[in-house]
Amino acid sequence: MLNPPEVVMWNLDKLYLRELEDHGVATVPTQWVTGPAELE
Repeated sequence: MLNPPEVVMWNLDKLYLRELEDHGVATVPTQWVTGPAELE
């Protein structure tokens, strides 16, 4: 494995995209939900 385990874990849940977006990095528009009740 080339990446340290911390980087792999950070990348698994894709919430890192929100962190990147918060820092001004362009990302694909995403609707964030915190649980199944928020899904349409």
